[in-house]
Amino acid sequence: MKISSLADYWIHFRNNCIPTNAGKQQITEMRRAFYAGAFALRTLFEGQPENDAEAEKDTIRLSREIDQFFQNVKERKC
Repeated sequence: MKISSLADYWIHFRNNCIPTNAGKQQITEMRRAFYAGAFALRTLFEGQPENDAEAEKDTIRLSREIDQFFQNVKERKC
């Protein structure tokens, strides 16, 4: 599946990460959380400094934070 939009990624996420027996409310809440995360990330990037070096540092910091969260999820730490 080619992922070219958030809507495509949501479908991919739903199909691969949410149990098939999840109820309608759980799916709705997960979709809201998914898009809230995308909104938060967009907001952070909109606040990026004009300086490329500072923007790159911020991007690396955010990437590390996301990677650490993902690792914690895989290890069931959160």
